[in-house]
Amino acid sequence: MKKKRGIAILGVAGLVLLITSMSYASATTSINGPFMQGEVPPLQPADTIPEDSPFVVNVTTNQTVASAHINVTFPPELLLNTVHPDPLGSFNFAMSRNGTGWVDVIVAEAPDLPTEYPEAPLLAEIGFLTTVNGTYTIDIMSVINGTADDVVNLSVTVIAVPGDVNGDGIVNYWDIVEVIEHWGSTDPKYDVDRSGTADYGDISFIVKRIGQNRKE
Repeated sequence: MKKKRGIAILGVAGLVLLITSMSYASATTSINGPFMQGEVPPLQPADTIPEDSPFVVNVTTNQTVASAHINVTFPPELLLNTVHPDPLGSFNFAMSRNGTGWVDVIVAEAPDLPTEYPEAPLLAEIGFLTTVNGTYTIDIMSVINGTADDVVNLSVTVIAVPGDVNGDGIVNYWDIVEVIEHWGSTDPKYDVDRSGTADYGDISFIVKRIGQNRKE
């Protein structure tokens, strides 16, 4: 009997050791987009956003979430337009605050609710308005279930005028020259119709927009 009891105790001790050595998987929080505002789902990220145009980004994580705190920062060339914490209503509690160049969002789920904790939820939807052409980074810091997690930031390219390849503010003959001189390139600067390569489709794209210029 003593021998059996010893085995049982050893088994319990081993179980306790196993439980205490387990850790939660690391989460990854991502900023997804940019999505042109007003598009009908399913949304596809845009390669570029024109000046003076609204767009939205979604903040998601790949883990089951009981609580989360995210902080998003962005440059002054992107103007904050809208903030929707927990837009799908997945949590029992959600709030946000924002200031110049930042947005802060917190969400939490009550443990006694009939539903389980949200898995890979949409934590926030944030809208911006572009002002000046260039490439800008939207950064994020995130704490999921009390642990700082990995993050994936987002770069957004703002263009002055669609089809304005050389960036002089107007779509004209010289933009076609740029495509011709970079024929077959996969660089999105010359692949203005986003087909994958600079080709005849890009010439057609530019010709349809000849004369369009930057908004002053």
